[in-house]
Amino acid sequence: VVQCAGHFRADDGLKQLGDMAFAEGANKKGMEYLVRLGREYPESRFRGEAYYACATHGDTRNNTDLQRVFFAAAAKDNVGDYYGHRAYYRLEVLEGKDIPVNLKVDGANPVLLPLPNLMEPLPPMPDALDEAVEYRRLRFFGRNGLEESEWEVLPLLLGLSTVEDKAPHYRAMSEAGLAHTALQFASHTNWGVDEKGHKTLDRLRLEYPRAYWPEVTALGRTLGIDPYFILSVAKQESTFRPNLTSHAGASGVMQLMPGTAKWLAKVDPDIENSHVDNLESPVNSLHLGAYYILRMFERSNGNLVDTLASYNGGPGNRDKWRKKFPNYDLDAFLEAIPFEETKSYVKKVLGNYAAYRSLYEPVG
Repeated sequence: VVQCAGHFRADDGLKQLGDMAFAEGANKKGMEYLVRLGREYPESRFRGEAYYACATHGDTRNNTDLQRVFFAAAAKDNVGDYYGHRAYYRLEVLEGKDIPVNLKVDGANPVLLPLPNLMEPLPPMPDALDEAVEYRRLRFFGRNGLEESEWEVLPLLLGLSTVEDKAPHYRAMSEAGLAHTALQFASHTNWGVDEKGHKTLDRLRLEYPRAYWPEVTALGRTLGIDPYFILSVAKQESTFRPNLTSHAGASGVMQLMPGTAKWLAKVDPDIENSHVDNLESPVNSLHLGAYYILRMFERSNGNLVDTLASYNGGPGNRDKWRKKFPNYDLDAFLEAIPFEETKSYVKKVLGNYAAYRSLYEPVG
């Protein structure tokens, strides 16, 4: 790490050194590594986790002033990071503030909080843009998961060079189902990033888009699920790409296994064979995925951690983990999940969810 400070994995090396030091009981050394990570690599994906670890390890646990410093550092400008939102909750508790119970994670308590001062009312879509033939075609192809949508969106993206207010165009592309392509183009052109390297609200909303919004909100109303939670799962599963297929055979926007889809059709009267026959259809995939989320949600008594652990790792495995760690709190249970993929998945989806709730007003 000292010799290769500019290496793209130097921050990862510091994170590993810090974790190893904590595991060996060398808390002071571990904190030195992690504080260095946070200071020297402010854009690191490990920054929030590093500062959160500093706040919850060793002597810091008995020093509320120092905890405040580390929790505040973990939460700063860290929208979408699980540890950033978790740290903001812990900071508000330390400050003795009333916690709004508007993002329940463990079935009863908020546990994570949206970051403040980000949300602004979403302006209405301009009528001329909403009714434009090009975007009506894009919505048709995107909603049906047709590859023609990628050809339809390309001239729209290239045409942005002459458009002053690009935000509603990017939003229209995202809501039509082309969120991944739109974000790739925006990243390439560095759109929505100010001179200091900070992302604007419009750019953050492109990174956390309201993809397939009419379908998602309709499902949310029918099933009583927050539409932003459905989007949080879809973002992590596929970044909203309908033609994605995993090495295990999961496919579609919600990355369902064919066997899971067939099982849903057998046990749920609202699932039809037509939903199962074409998993690459965004409408079908969202329908199936939302119903599966509901099944896991009810099975988990409203606990989103358990819901997500079941969605990714399987409900049977989730039951084994809860039986083995019945009295673990949120932090301890998440770290105890033996599947690294599932552990990471739960944190990322919860981070997505907290980001959506930071960037958009709740759905009425």
